Amino acid sequence: AVVSLEPAFAGMKFSLPVAVSPLPESKDVVFVIEKGDPAPSSSTDKKKKGGDFLGGKVQLISGLTAGKPVKTEVFQLNPKDGKFDAAGECGFLGFAVHPKYKENRQVFVYYSLRIEGKLHQRVSRFLLSSVEPFKVDPQSEQPFITQLDPAANHNGGDLHFGPDGYLYVSLGDEGGANDTYLNSQKPDQDFYSAILRLDVDNRPGSLPPNPHPANEAYPNAYRVPADNPFHNLTRFLGRTLVPSRVRTEFYSIGWRNPWRMSFDRETGEL
Repeated sequence: AVVSLEPAFAGMKFSLPVAVSPLPESKDVVFVIEKGDPAPSSSTDKKKKGGDFLGGKVQLISGLTAGKPVKTEVFQLNPKDGKFDAAGECGFLGFAVHPKYKENRQVFVYYSLRIEGKLHQRVSRFLLSSVEPFKVDPQSEQPFITQLDPAANHNGGDLHFGPDGYLYVSLGDEGGANDTYLNSQKPDQDFYSAILRLDVDNRPGSLPPNPHPANEAYPNAYRVPADNPFHNLTRFLGRTLVPSRVRTEFYSIGWRNPWRMSFDRETGEL
């Protein structure tokens, strides 16, 4: 077979694009996520490595059905409790619009930041502006999970709503090399090496997550579907576990760096 390529958005330029995300129930709009640029430096010391980054952005691309795409910036990250970090494999890594965004105005993001100099990976909810056609309010952040991350690589970072309406989040194994931290074997410790499945609508029957320093900022921000497979887990790989310490948000474990994922449109499979 002969394969050919053509520009999807002819004439447009993007800054470090890392993902394309849909607008639910629309064939006319997609979003392009830009990872984040190094901030201009006035320093003449070439040995000094910056560390300052402009917040990653979301670009709305409309006019697809007419074949005349238009780019509009609708969001720029600017965390209030830390310093945005886009070095290496870090940055603005994922973006998903709630299927019922017209009713609840919710969008979800995955990004990297430093808090008191220490690297963290974060999943947050933002709200759309009530006055703009489609614009994310940067002041509306509600962090779900803010995970301390000793290594800057293997961050995963993809976000999707599944056919079941739950939010799925991909997490890398924390980083390092040669499975340094063995996170693929530890469902009772931190938020790594997994796919999360979260109920962001707090449906009846869903359960509260087990407490952890990473999810304590907004303890009622999300719940865990009752049929997630890690509820009441007492043994894993021959090791005895305490169920109250298990990360019941996990839908699947054992991943190295699930950078991108998708749902099959015909079968619904992840």
